[in-house]
Amino acid sequence: MGIDVGQLRQKKADPEVKEWIQLLTQRYAGMKIVVGRDKLDEVQGVRHKIKAFEYFLERHPEFQGKAILIQIALPTQSPHAHTISHPLPESSDVTEAIARINARFSTLTYQPVIFLHTQDLTFSQYLALLSTADAFIVTSLREGMALRSHEFVE
Repeated sequence: MGIDVGQLRQKKADPEVKEWIQLLTQRYAGMKIVVGRDKLDEVQGVRHKIKAFEYFLERHPEFQGKAILIQIALPTQSPHAHTISHPLPESSDVTEAIARINARFSTLTYQPVIFLHTQDLTFSQYLALLSTADAFIVTSLREGMALRSHEFVE
């Protein structure tokens, strides 16, 4: 089990990825970028990650306006049919925490937490984001084999 490092390197060299890297580098110049990519279920600890980022901004005000968390939500497989009108409880908790943090720390030119769904990003944009990020954070409370972090390390 693993990732195809050669194929990943080849895709990162794609001109579209390079263009997105340039755009992200310009957009977030001078900022520390932390990326997370998880399913929105309790086991993945996304709510804990969001709260930890809030705690970080509280304890280190010098990073307010200089650090962002870009959280990407993967589709969650559930035995119950959850829809937009009936989301998973964890999804609502995460959304509320993000709204609270952004309300507390946002300015006209700064939003501390950016929340996206995988369908909001192309694979090229995702690779550019990983290439631009200063850190990739996985906060699983219980996990088997997570390959997400391999993509960042490469």
